[in-house]
Amino acid sequence: MPGTKRCIGCGRELPLSEFHFRSQATGERQSRCKSCVNQNLRKRRDQKRQSLLPRDLHGPGQVTVVIGPKGARYLRYPCEVCGKLMRYYESEILWHEARGTPRPRTCSQRCGGILRRVEASRSEGVTA
Repeated sequence: MPGTKRCIGCGRELPLSEFHFRSQATGERQSRCKSCVNQNLRKRRDQKRQSLLPRDLHGPGQVTVVIGPKGARYLRYPCEVCGKLMRYYESEILWHEARGTPRPRTCSQRCGGILRRVEASRSEGVTA
């Protein structure tokens, strides 16, 4: 039937408007329908997010995901010095993980200084 196409993802016969353009100049359409493409993208995004999440920060169960009042996703985990729960946007942590930069480990400059002194004394072999 003209004006329809079969999706290779779900196998349904759908109108051409349900397929993204491959090339608007030639009018060629993608082989998967919009819903299959969106479903596949969601699945890949979730897999990537799970692979980038810092799982082993402080042992099992220490990192919690919190949904904020406007739907933002936050990661909560404790400061390595005082144990105060810190809250960061999930996107901030993923940004650090993707670039290989260290994530925030302490809640304040004071705790950061304490942690640096403790780590320096450990590396020198002196017990703190």
